[in-house]
Amino acid sequence: MDTGFRNAAHSQVQIEMDVKRLLQAAGVQPALNHFYMAFAKKLVAIARKHRGTTACDEIDMLVEVWRSRQLDLSLLNSIRGLYTSCPAIPAAQPFRMDISLLDGPDTLV
Repeated sequence: MDTGFRNAAHSQVQIEMDVKRLLQAAGVQPALNHFYMAFAKKLVAIARKHRGTTACDEIDMLVEVWRSRQLDLSLLNSIRGLYTSCPAIPAAQPFRMDISLLDGPDTLV
């Protein structure tokens, strides 16, 4: 067996074990494990390909993609912390609009 293939296979297995351990500790349903593992593998690929702010920007976009697929942000950030030193994305604050700003004389009738 080729050494490069063996190292890559070992790396993939290690990623799966790390993510599975984290998900079990968080009590995530096993049916969702595949999605978090796919995220982790893509994250590691980006971290290997890019460095510095480019890597962090790419990882931020990756987190947003998987967050839009309804995966838990705190778990995505935990997985991110296993493989990168990029800062975690903070949880979004709910939007609150001050309606009193719309009641001025400059509103359309």
